[in-house]
Amino acid sequence: MRLRTALLAIVLAVTSAGLATTPASAATAVPTISAPASTAGYQTVAITGTAAPGATVELYESAYKFHALQPALNWEDGSNAPITTQAAANGTYRMTRWVDTGFEFAVIADGRMSRTVVVYNRVVPVLTVTSSKIGTVTAKIVVTPAQPWLAVRIQRKNTNGTWTVVARGYTLDHGVYSAVIKQTSHKTYTYRAWISGDTTSGLLAAYSKPHAIRIK
Repeated sequence: MRLRTALLAIVLAVTSAGLATTPASAATAVPTISAPASTAGYQTVAITGTAAPGATVELYESAYKFHALQPALNWEDGSNAPITTQAAANGTYRMTRWVDTGFEFAVIADGRMSRTVVVYNRVVPVLTVTSSKIGTVTAKIVVTPAQPWLAVRIQRKNTNGTWTVVARGYTLDHGVYSAVIKQTSHKTYTYRAWISGDTTSGLLAAYSKPHAIRIK
C-alpha cells in the first residue's frame, strides 16, 4: 500500500508539473506571420498570423533595399506610435500596412520574433498616347509607385502580333516619362509600355495596357 501511494504521489507530481509548464510554453511560442508574396502599386497589404491568445503583437518593417527591421510607426494618425494589435482568443491577429516599394515584415509577441516575410511590389504603369502634331505621337507614362530611374520601353505593335521598341529612357523623380515618336500620318498604331523592376528595391517589372491611336 505504501509503495502504491508513493508511486501515485510521483505520478501526480509529474502531471502537475507538466500542466504548470504548458501555459508558459504556449506563451513563449514563436508567433507566425503571413503576407501576400506581392502587390501592385501604392496600397495596403494584410499581415496576419498567430500568437498566444491575448498577446500584444508589434509590427516590425523595413524597405526591401535596407534589410533593417525597425518598429513600424503609425504615421497615418500623426502619433508615430508603434503599430500593435492584440491576438484574439483563438490566437489570430491581423494588421494592414501601406507599401510603396518592396517591404520586409516581422512581428514580436511575448519577446519572441517571427520569421521575416517579403512583399514584392509590381509597378503599375499608366500609358497615355496623343497625336496633336502631324506625323507624331506623344507617349507619356506615369508609374506607381512613383520611382525614378526605372527603365522604360515604348513598344509599337506590328501587323504580325510582335512588338517593336520605338522609344526608350528612364523615369524621372516622380515616376514620369514621355517621348515624341515620329509615325506615318493618318495611320492607326497600337502602343504599350514596359517598365523595368528594381531588384535592390523589391520592385517587379510590368507592361501597361495597350492603347491604339490614329496619327494626325
